[in-house]
Amino acid sequence: MVVEPSIPKVPFQEPDDEELNWVEIFYRLFRGRYVFLGKPLDNEASDLILKSMFYLNKENKKKNFMFFVNCRGGGMAAGIAVYDCMQYVTADVTSIGLGLIASMGAFVLHGGTPPKRALSRNGRIMIHQPHMSPYDIQPESDFTDIDFEAFYLRYMRQYITDIYVESAKDYFHLIHRLMERDIYLSPYEAVQLCIVDQVDFKGLYPPPKDDEDNENGVYDIDIYDVNDVNYENYDNDDNDDNDDNDDNSDDWFI
Repeated sequence: MVVEPSIPKVPFQEPDDEELNWVEIFYRLFRGRYVFLGKPLDNEASDLILKSMFYLNKENKKKNFMFFVNCRGGGMAAGIAVYDCMQYVTADVTSIGLGLIASMGAFVLHGGTPPKRALSRNGRIMIHQPHMSPYDIQPESDFTDIDFEAFYLRYMRQYITDIYVESAKDYFHLIHRLMERDIYLSPYEAVQLCIVDQVDFKGLYPPPKDDEDNENGVYDIDIYDVNDVNYENYDNDDNDDNDDNDDNSDDWFI
């Protein structure tokens, strides 16, 4: 006999209820306007998020949303739909990134209400050139207009890039350059590029100043090209458990 895992239940009282009721934790989170994206963003996940946010926004147009994101990418069309929904709802959307947030996951995280976009201290963001993913392909479709597909792809890529550039106006050329390949950003680099507004979540405050020389809280972004790394001495390891004296240590750790 296979025992299915039980769903935790928590006490919750609706406004019209006279006493507490025990409800599934997912229902309690839904009523509290907690939205989660913890998987690749496909059409099913996008549809669920859209329906939930539209319904809750109609029910109460002022109560804020809490959107937790741990997503490694997904379909461009689905990601843009969720982003547009976050802009449509009248209440503020606090977006919080946990773990690795990549590709369309980073775009959705960026869609929160400024200055309520946060990334955990151990989180990372990856941005790259938008492209059609398997989630955007419809195998059952007979539509084969390559010219239109190319136009649609170019339009969506430009739309995503323009959204990033609109927030980080001082880094117009840098954003365009970074979006040409996979770039992993630390939390403070993501703040510098205005993808998120702060590191950590306590009180939603600006990132702390970690060093005395950085009085304005501005962090330099050191982006290097993998083609500049010297691989010639990579295998030069004498197996003495002391890599500081190996020839490849200075070349490999940048």
